[in-house]
Amino acid sequence: MARAIDRLNVTPEEFFQPLRSREAFEASGLNRIGFSYDEIRCEAYFYDALLQAVTGDAATRSARFTKSIQEVLETRAGHYYEHLMARYLRSSGNRQGG
Repeated sequence: MARAIDRLNVTPEEFFQPLRSREAFEASGLNRIGFSYDEIRCEAYFYDALLQAVTGDAATRSARFTKSIQEVLETRAGHYYEHLMARYLRSSGNRQGG
């Protein structure tokens, strides 16, 4: 049972490992779920930005949020809702945390 509980806790390193490069993405098997590398990265970094805005050291929340939003905007997934929302959050000057 403890083993199953341990698998519920995923570190950011584990989460982003398959997204570190196109090659890692292809090797991970994520390429078989019907989304492109950029689409998965767009979603991953968008939801990471939301997480960064409300967790961890309050003094660094805004910077971590902004960094993840920038990662979203660097994807080629402009047709995704998360990409549109990232553009909105950046342009609205939304300052999270701190």
